[in-house]
Amino acid sequence: MKKFLVALLAAVVMGSSTRVLAQTETLSESGVFQSQHEVGVSIGAAPTSVWATISKAIVETVLVTSWGDVKYDNTSWFGSLSGEYFYCVLPKLSLGGVVCFSQDNDDMIRKSDDSKVGDRTTRFFTIMPALKWNYLQRKHYGMYMKLAAGYTFESVKEDCSNGLSDKSNSGFFNMQVSLLGIEAGGQRLRGYTELGFGEQGLLLAGLRYRF
Repeated sequence: MKKFLVALLAAVVMGSSTRVLAQTETLSESGVFQSQHEVGVSIGAAPTSVWATISKAIVETVLVTSWGDVKYDNTSWFGSLSGEYFYCVLPKLSLGGVVCFSQDNDDMIRKSDDSKVGDRTTRFFTIMPALKWNYLQRKHYGMYMKLAAGYTFESVKEDCSNGLSDKSNSGFFNMQVSLLGIEAGGQRLRGYTELGFGEQGLLLAGLRYRF
């Protein structure tokens, strides 16, 4: 009888240990994949809209400055401000979208006397479907790559000192390719940085929240 009770107790202890271990493993996995949704905000340097502005400035230097009455100078840029949302469809794959905003400003200069005659503001608003592949996932850090492609809406407004103004709209294909993304922090809130090329920037940094 005593041997039977000892064997029964041992079986109960072993079974309980197995369940605790299984729960620990499940909790560990849920610690990495604890949520299906994540949102993030970031700011990036040198987005593709800046390169588009630089290309336009070169054309204007060659054409407009040569034949027109006004030149554009003292250009300033606002880095790409981005928001993103991703939904986890597989343990390592998330699908979602990215929206970006960037802006540059120029002074309109009269060539004859180098006096300022107005301001030009160019705004870029971008929408891109995106995917993210989490190739390294740990409880408090991870590494991933991100691909996105979409369309940029460009709005140009010129305000002249004489009260006249002009506005035009156009657009172009845009993208973001981030081959190296690193995130670190808690289970829900993490900071992240990415190195890549596209409308979010060559280098970007931000915060994301999972829920």
